[in-house]
This record gives sequence, C-alpha cells and structure tokens, in this order.
Amino acid sequence: MWSSRLFWKLCVAYGLLYAVLCITFVVLEGRRHENLVVNHARERLHGLVAVLASNLVQDTGLRPIGEIQRQIAEVGQATGYCLTVVDPDGQVLADSHQQPLRMQNQQDRPELIGARETGIGESIRRSETSGLDMYYLAVPLLERGTNAHRALLRAGLPLSDLQNEMRDTRRLVGLVAACVGLLAAPLSY
Repeated sequence: MWSSRLFWKLCVAYGLLYAVLCITFVVLEGRRHENLVVNHARERLHGLVAVLASNLVQDTGLRPIGEIQRQIAEVGQATGYCLTVVDPDGQVLADSHQQPLRMQNQQDRPELIGARETGIGESIRRSETSGLDMYYLAVPLLERGTNAHRALLRAGLPLSDLQNEMRDTRRLVGLVAACVGLLAAPLSY
C-alpha cells in the first residue's frame, strides 16, 4: 500500500487540496479579522474623543490651554494614543507627544478638514510629525449650547499596533489550520 503509486497520487492531491483550503481560510479569516480590528480601533477612538471633548469644553468655551495640555498629555501617556488640540486656523494648542509650539500648522490635514466640514474626520496617512503610519479621527470642540467651533480634537493610533494584532491572529489561525490538518490526515486514511 505505501509503495502504491495510486496511494501517493491521492495523498499528494489531498495534501494540495488541503493546503489550498487552509490558505484560503487563513486569507478570508484574516480579512474578516482585519475589519474587526479596524472597527474596534475606530470605536475606541470615537469613545475617547467623545469623553475628552466633553472634558475640554466648559460653559464659557475651552478650558485654559495649560489645563488642556496637562489633560491631553496624561490621557495620551495612559492610552498610547497621539492626541492633539488644534485651533480653527490649524495652530496646535496642545499635543500629547510633542511641544505644540514646535509643530507646524495642521490646517491642511484631511481628518481636520473632515471634522470642520462634517463634524467628524478620519484618515489613514503617514504622520508628518512622527513619521509613523497612523489612523486618525478628529471632531470639533463645540461651545456648549451652540455649534461654534472653538477647536478641533484629533486622536491618532499607530497602524503598527493594528498590524501587529492582525499578524498575530493570522499566525494563530494558520497554526490551528495546520494542526487540524495534521490530526485529520491519519483519520481520513
């Protein structure tokens, strides 16, 4: 039986079929998981900017800049997110990882343009400040009781964090698929 050509032809055919199925499964599951990871990151950023936005605005407008800088720095350090508060003209008022006075004008950033125009802005791009690929979400800081924009709040998450999580999941799914195949092969004999 082990020397039978038919046995080896069938074994190779089933092996190739299983390999194709495993690769297809890993790719499809990876894409599904990638969408879940990105949506989860979007939800985390939405929640964070909603809470921060309500804390940075008081009845008379924005809190004092020193207080905003302290709060942004603390939250940025605790979460690992890059947080920035920008005035309507694009001047950085506070930032969690950089000195605001050293930062260039942010007026042309796509997520800030989106936040000014529609109330929320998102973009995936390379940060000109840090050089990292980032996922950004921005919202306007509105004066309470009005729609007057006092500033814009942007939160950014390094894409490397998301990519590492997706890579780890793909490896796990691939390992599980390979183990199932190795266990199923003797049973199908």
